[in-house]
Amino acid sequence: MGIAQFMFTPKNISVTKIQYDDRPYAGAFYSIHSLQSINKLEKQKLQLKFVLE
Repeated sequence: MGIAQFMFTPKNISVTKIQYDDRPYAGAFYSIHSLQSINKLEKQKLQLKFVLE
């Protein structure tokens, strides 16, 4: 189980107009829960993920 946050800003934050060739102001905060089961005899792997954004 985990939580992560990503935040992005343009390179030059003093420019007030849209900078089409740069990254916009943006952010994401999300939580993830993962379960994994491995059967070595049958060589099978099952993985379940639940992501909340």
